[in-house]
Amino acid sequence: MPKVGRMTLIAGLERVFEEHIQNSRRKTRTSIRFSGDIILKREGQCALKITEDVIDIFYSGKYQFGSNSIYIYQAIDSMLSYLDDRGLIDFANFEDEITDLQEAYDLENI
Repeated sequence: MPKVGRMTLIAGLERVFEEHIQNSRRKTRTSIRFSGDIILKREGQCALKITEDVIDIFYSGKYQFGSNSIYIYQAIDSMLSYLDDRGLIDFANFEDEITDLQEAYDLENI
């Protein structure tokens, strides 16, 4: 799978994950921080333009909870690799989904 396609899938899966972050039983939107102390706040959209040029920055994306960090994009990438290594996922099945995610992302970030 091309790197940009995989990154697009990871960003889409992060949206699913962030739907389950709660503070005092209320859903909350957590900013994603990237290397270089780039903090991107957003509402329901990918925080970073996904291109080959931002691969290193993309995988530095994390949620910060006090002194704890969750490197969310690295974690999702590791889960996808785990499934792929065991033959439990076929990325060819995601090509249409990835294309749809990329098109939606591009429209949101024009």
